[in-house]
This record gives sequence, C-alpha cells and structure tokens, in this order.
Amino acid sequence: MSPVLARFAVLGTSLVLTGALAVAQPGLTDSQRHAALRELVALLSLPNVATNQADIRKNAEYLRAAFEKRGFASAIVTTRRSPVVMAERPLDQPAPAGGGRTITFYFHYDGQPVSPAEWRDSGPFEPILRDGPVDAGGKLVRLTADGPIGRDWRIYARSSADDKGEIVALLSALDAVIASRQRITATIRVVMEGDEEAGSPVLEEALLAHADRTRGDLVIMVDGPRHASGRPTFFFGARGILSAELTVFGAKADLHSGNYGNWAPNPALS
Repeated sequence: MSPVLARFAVLGTSLVLTGALAVAQPGLTDSQRHAALRELVALLSLPNVATNQADIRKNAEYLRAAFEKRGFASAIVTTRRSPVVMAERPLDQPAPAGGGRTITFYFHYDGQPVSPAEWRDSGPFEPILRDGPVDAGGKLVRLTADGPIGRDWRIYARSSADDKGEIVALLSALDAVIASRQRITATIRVVMEGDEEAGSPVLEEALLAHADRTRGDLVIMVDGPRHASGRPTFFFGARGILSAELTVFGAKADLHSGNYGNWAPNPALS
C-alpha cells in the first residue's frame, strides 16, 4: 500500500495519518464537527487523575465502548496499576495487493493532578469554550446544536490537549472515513494507558505481555500539541525518561575560594 496523506480538521487542529487510510479526505462536515466536540466534552468531563482508580476505570470503560462503536475489538487489560485499553480494527476487505499493513497508535488517558482552586470560570473537569486563547482575551462561547464552530475556538479542561483531544481526533477521523464508505486498507491498533503522567510504570509490561495485540509495522505516538506554526508536523522518535541516583562527595562547609579554590575538589566538576 503506497502511503497516503489524510488530514482531518477537528476544532481547528489537524490529525495527520500516513499510510493508514486509502484515500485523502478533505475534512469533517459540520455535523461531524459537532459530534466530535460533543464526544470531546463527554470525555473531558471524566476526572482522570491516576491516583483515583475508580475514575480511571470510568475513562477506560468509555474508551473501550467508543472504539467498539467504530468497529474495533477492544479490551481493558488489567495491570498492577491503571488499566491499559487495547483496540484493533481489521483492514477492510478485500485486502490490498501484497497484504495490508498494521498501524499502531499510542495515547494516554490520564492527566496531571489538579487543584480546582487554580482554575478560572470552571472546574478542571467542566469543559468550557472560548473564541480564542484566554491570554489573548478569548471570550466564553456557548455551543449551539448546529451553529458554526470557529477555527480559533479553544476548549479548556484538564487533558484537553494532553492527551484526550488527540484520542477524539482519531475517533472523528475514523467516523469521516467510515461515513464516506472508503476502505481502510490497514489494520489499526490502539494502545491507551492510564499512568503516563506517573512515568508509565506498567506500560512496558503490558506491551510485552500483549505483543501480538500491539505490534505494528508503524507505531505513532500521539501525545502533545500541534506545532506553533499550525502546519502538520511529524516528529521521528519518541521521548523517554531515565531515573538515576548520583552520589558526590565534597566539603561539609563553605570554603573560601581564595584559600581553597585552586585545590579543593569540587563535586560539580568531578
């Protein structure tokens, strides 16, 4: 299957998929945009701090059902921490010549801990809309059932950009392709974890234990905002974290540099 670029506008942002779809789509209809926004609001309304496992489970159940609605076989994988949601949608038949590829998407559905007192105009899990960035004077917007959605609108809630907005962008892209009756010529797999903000302590275990359900010819990490230029951007490679403990030895009291600076060992330079 030759790579095809497909762009889908969701609330003025774009999700870019390479090789996963059979044909480029111009975007979403007004009704699809409203459906996407309603789904995003519903997902953002679910508290998702990883330390509250009851809330985390509700998020996992919502996502499992959302992907099943799009024809995915999905499951909630129990771990020693937060559950990992895995979903798979087989390629549409007939398969392309040479067989289809498998694209695996990674997301996380947990969010940073919150202090409700630090939020203005609403709580962290009470999504609100503004007609522009709040620091640029964006005013509150009331969403109507079928009115226009401005390209500069912003939705404010915990995890709206990191990382629930991206999940809904993929769901909306799938809705557009399915509604257009175009074939999806790749198997799509999705992995969504609930401990990313806590350092992903169980993700590796889950991936190794379920490699047959998560492996892909291409893995796309969808976690973060669009580039400041607004242009579709690919980042090759993934960031990670390394924890280390370093022990150094030095003087137990301040040393005058004129007396000791030339010869006393300095831990900062060792």
